[in-house]
Amino acid sequence: MARDYVLQGGDGVISVTANVAPATVAKVMAAAAGRDAIAAQAADAKLAALHRDLFCEANPIPVKWALAKMGKTAAGIRSPLAPLGLDFHTRVEAALQQANCVESGGPVTNSFGWPSRVMLLQGHLFDQGLINQALEIIEKRGGDFEIASFTATPNDMMSEFNFRRTSSVQLKVYGVDEGMLDDITERLHSLVQVLESAEGVLTII
Repeated sequence: MARDYVLQGGDGVISVTANVAPATVAKVMAAAAGRDAIAAQAADAKLAALHRDLFCEANPIPVKWALAKMGKTAAGIRSPLAPLGLDFHTRVEAALQQANCVESGGPVTNSFGWPSRVMLLQGHLFDQGLINQALEIIEKRGGDFEIASFTATPNDMMSEFNFRRTSSVQLKVYGVDEGMLDDITERLHSLVQVLESAEGVLTII
């Protein structure tokens, strides 16, 4: 988002990722400021996993762990922050490898390359809260998402705004592995069936 913002005339970004990979973030911002979208995207590609995984726990816990892993600071963290959970160590290290912040001991496991599915969610997404609950399921189950497109039916009332209208959103849903992605998909299907008032339909594309 910061890259696109600067490409459209923004002045810069207060970046979490820049704490870990300052030179690469500066390269992205310089290309974006020069309106070179291709160069900005190419430089930003290797940071894709860091942009996500530095928020796997509350900031700045993953950042401090990453800097210690890179040898830039001593290990440890002060209260009230807690150490990065063991379940996230491999994930953040893989992001560091992809960004060339640490040497890779083998093939890089790119967390940004998690298995994904494209889904079309249709129905009363907003007036019945279907979209809010769907995105909450994805996040609470440790997944992630990108919104590819959104459409809503036109307002069909002349005198006042019609809040009850159908809409659809195309999502690219990520899971850390196929099992987690299956779990998220199953829960979304269950949500659509349970929330009958939303008249929802979930289609895997």
